[in-house]
Amino acid sequence: MKAAYNIALGYEMQDSINHALDWAIKAFNIACEIDHVDNETVHDANVIKNKRNYLLTALYINELQERKNSLHLLNAQMKRFEEE
Repeated sequence: MKAAYNIALGYEMQDSINHALDWAIKAFNIACEIDHVDNETVHDANVIKNKRNYLLTALYINELQERKNSLHLLNAQMKRFEEE
């Protein structure tokens, strides 16, 4: 899990967000196994708050997805200047 997380971070640092997301999802899946998180425990806030690996990888995936979405907006804004 840590290796996949670090690979994701490396890709993020190189601005390769899609690859970073792929590796972060791999880390997340492993974190779910480590923390014994399944569809039933995901909905129990008292159980999830103690699942550190699950929480950290889930937050990282959310951050990467937000960054990816903002890149689309930035690229759209920058194309406006290319046409002039």
